[in-house]
Amino acid sequence: MRAADIYLLQCGEGELYVLSIDPTGCNLPRNVCRERWALRAQLKPGELVEEKYADLVHRTAEQGFCVLEDVPRHWLGQAE
Repeated sequence: MRAADIYLLQCGEGELYVLSIDPTGCNLPRNVCRERWALRAQLKPGELVEEKYADLVHRTAEQGFCVLEDVPRHWLGQAE
């Protein structure tokens, strides 16, 4: 079975990001973001190779989402 893609969403234009199994953010609690969730990246499981993010990916798969404290710039298509 192929691992599902994970989506990076941003709350409006703010600094709050989540990983989600749903590209629309419909599975996210409404009290987490008062603005609209914006899709910023579609991440393939093979792109999430950094060891420090393995737990976040696992939590996202189990719970459907995971709130992030920081986001690697390369996930946003920016140079480090």
